[in-house]
Amino acid sequence: MTFEEGALFKKLKFLFWVTIFLNSFLLFLVEPMFGRMILPIAGGSMSSWNVALMCFQVLLLGGYMYTHYLPKLIGFKTYMKVHMILLIFSAIFSFVFFKVRNFTVNTNSPSWDVIRILLSTIGIPFFAVSTSSTNFQKWYSLDQKESPYHLYSLSNSGNLIALIGYGLVVEVVFGLKNQMLLWNILYSIAVAIGVYIGINVYRSLDVSNFVEVSEQVEYGKKEPIGLNRKLYWLLLSFIPCSLMIATNSVLDNVINVNHIHYFWLLPLIIYLIAYIIAFSRIKLLDIQVYEKLAFWSTIVALMILFTKLNIYVYVVSLIALFFISLVCNLYVVKDIPHESNLTEFYMYISIGGALGGVFASIIAPLIFNNVYEFPITAAMFLFLIYFGHKKDLIDKLYIEPWECTLLFIAGLSIVILKGMSVISITLLLVLATLYLIRRLFTYSKTRFINLILLIVITSVFDYALLRNNEYMVRNFYGVKTIIKTDYTDKDDEKFELVNLVYGNTLHGSQFEKGSEYEFEALTYYDKEGSTVGRFFTSNNDNIDNVGVVGLGVGILSALSDETQSWKYFEIDPQVIEIAQNPSYFTMMEKHKHEVVLGDARITLEAEEDNSYDVLVLDAYSGDIIPASLLTKEAVELYMSKIKEDGILFFHTSNMQFDLRPVLSKVAETLQVDCYVDTEKSEGIVITSRSEWIMMTNNMQLVPDAWTEIESYPNFEIWTDDKYSISTVMKDN
Repeated sequence: MTFEEGALFKKLKFLFWVTIFLNSFLLFLVEPMFGRMILPIAGGSMSSWNVALMCFQVLLLGGYMYTHYLPKLIGFKTYMKVHMILLIFSAIFSFVFFKVRNFTVNTNSPSWDVIRILLSTIGIPFFAVSTSSTNFQKWYSLDQKESPYHLYSLSNSGNLIALIGYGLVVEVVFGLKNQMLLWNILYSIAVAIGVYIGINVYRSLDVSNFVEVSEQVEYGKKEPIGLNRKLYWLLLSFIPCSLMIATNSVLDNVINVNHIHYFWLLPLIIYLIAYIIAFSRIKLLDIQVYEKLAFWSTIVALMILFTKLNIYVYVVSLIALFFISLVCNLYVVKDIPHESNLTEFYMYISIGGALGGVFASIIAPLIFNNVYEFPITAAMFLFLIYFGHKKDLIDKLYIEPWECTLLFIAGLSIVILKGMSVISITLLLVLATLYLIRRLFTYSKTRFINLILLIVITSVFDYALLRNNEYMVRNFYGVKTIIKTDYTDKDDEKFELVNLVYGNTLHGSQFEKGSEYEFEALTYYDKEGSTVGRFFTSNNDNIDNVGVVGLGVGILSALSDETQSWKYFEIDPQVIEIAQNPSYFTMMEKHKHEVVLGDARITLEAEEDNSYDVLVLDAYSGDIIPASLLTKEAVELYMSKIKEDGILFFHTSNMQFDLRPVLSKVAETLQVDCYVDTEKSEGIVITSRSEWIMMTNNMQLVPDAWTEIESYPNFEIWTDDKYSISTVMKDN
C-alpha cells in the first residue's frame, strides 16, 4: 500500500483531525443525552446510567473488533467500502429512530429493558461512531510519517468537552428533542467528512500489490503480542472502568446523587482526564509519585467508605479514581505496541473496559447485597502495584517524611472535624494501622504477619460497623438496609426502633412489634407534630380515597382512617417485600392497603380520573427528588386523578434544591392554587424541619399555617422535554 509522497495526507491532515475530534465529541455527547432520555423511564435510578455505560462500552468493544478483524476477513479495500456504507446507513438510522418515543420498562428486570431501548434508538449510530476514531487513526498511520497515538489525546479531549458541555450548555439551552436533532445534524456532518476522507484514501491505494502485502506494506513486520501482555492490557483497563462505575454506585448509596446526571458524569470525566494526561505523555511527576498518591488515596477512600462520612467519601473516592486511572493508563502507555498493532491494542483495552463495566453494573448488583465492587476493584489495584514492584521491594522500617506528614494532617483533620467522638477515635485507630499496610510494601519476614493482622483488624472493624444491620438487600434501584437501634422515651423505658435505610437515607421507621408505640407515625409524619400529620388528623372525615407515590415502610398508613381507601404506588419490588414483611414492619399488615408495583407515571395512567381526594408525592431519595415527577406533564397527570376539590401534596424537604419555583410555575400554568408550609415537625423520635407544598382549588381545606407560594415570572417551566436541575440549586 503506497501513497504519493504523503501529499494526500498533507491535504487531508486537518480533516483527519476534525473528524476524529467530532466523532469523539459525538460519542460522549450522546451518552448523557441517552441518560437524560432513559432517566424518567427507568425510575431515575443510578443503575440505569451504569447499565447504559456498560452497554456503551460493549458497543465500543464491538467497534474495535469490527475495525481489527473485518479488514482481515474481506480485505482492506472491500472493508473501506463496507465502512462507508455503514456510516451512511447509521446516519439515516439515527434520524429515523433516535428521537423521543414512548418506552416502558419492566420494574422487575429494568436492566434488560434499558439495553433494549439503547440498542433500538442509538445502538447502530453509536457502534458506527465508536469505529470512527480508530479507523481514522489507522488510515492516518498509513502515511507512516508520524505515530497516530497522539491522536488518542485529541480523541479523549473531544470526549471530555462533550461531557462538560452537555451539563453546562446543551441541556440548559436545548430541550431533549432539539438535543437529539442537534446530535443528528452534527453526526451527518461527521459522516460526510468521513466518507470524503474514505473516498480519497481508497482512490490513493496501490491496487496492484495491495492483496499480497496489505499487512506488511502497511505497517512493516507486525510485532508479536503474547498472551500475558494481552491479559495485562485487559487488567489495566478493567480496573479503572470497573472502579468508575463502582464510584457511581458508592456516590448513589452514600450521598444519594441519583436523578442528577451532573454527579453521574463526574467519575466519567475524571476517568477521561486521567486518559488524556497519560496518553498525551505530559510528565508532571514521576510515575512512582503517582503510584504513592494512588495507594494512599485508595486506602483513605476505603477507610472513609467503611464509616460512610458522606462528603468525604464523595471527594476521596473521586481522588482515588483519578490516581488509579492515571497509574493504570501510564502503565498502558509504557507498554504501547508498534503502530502495526494499533487496532489489536485498542481492542484488548476495550475488552478490559467492557468486562469492567459488565462486572460493576450487571454482575455486582446480582451477587452482592452492598457496593462491594468498589473495595474489590481497589484491592485489585493494590495487588497490581504490589506484584508490579515485588522485585524492587526494600527492607525499611520507616515511613517517608511526606507520608508521615500526610498521616498527621489526616489525623488532625479528623479530630478537628469530628471531635473526640467514637467515630473519630475509630478513624484514628484505623489510621494507625496504615503503617502496617505500608509495611506490606517492604521486603521483610514480617510482611505476611502484617497482612494477617490487617485482615483481623478489618474483619473486627466491619463487624463493629455492621452488627446492628438486621437485613441488607440490593437490586437495580439501590441498597436497602434494615437497622435496629435503641430508643429511650421520656419515662426511661427502652424500645427497639426498626429503620429502613435506602442507601444512606432513612426511608421509614417503626417501633418494635408489640410495643405501645408500634403503630405511631414517626419522623416526618407524626400525627400532631408534622405538617402532613396535622392535615390528616384534622380532615380525615372529609377524605375517602388517598393515593401515595412512594411506599417506604408504609408509615403514612398510620394517619389513615378505617373507612378510607388507600393505595400506594412503588417502583422498587424489594421495598414492597420489606414493607409487607411482618418480621420487620407491621404497618401494612394492620391496614391492608393496596400497593401497585411500577413507575408512578405509568401506573397512575390506569387509575380512574377524578377518583382521589388526596394524592401524596413522597417519592424522594436523600436530598434529591426525581425531576421527572415534577414536570408540567407529570402534574397534569396527577391533577387529572384527583377530584375537583381534591388536594395534591408534594414532600419537597431537602437541603440542596429549592423546588418551589418549579411547582409554583407549573401551578400557575395549570391555573391551580399552590401553598407551602415549612413549620417545624416535632415527632416522637426526631424533631426536624420539613417542607410540603400543596396544590388545590379547595380553599376550605387549606390550613391557616399554609401560605400561598410566591410567583416566579422569570422561571422557565419544567417539561418532560426540557428541565435543568442547575436552575433550582440553593446557595448554601
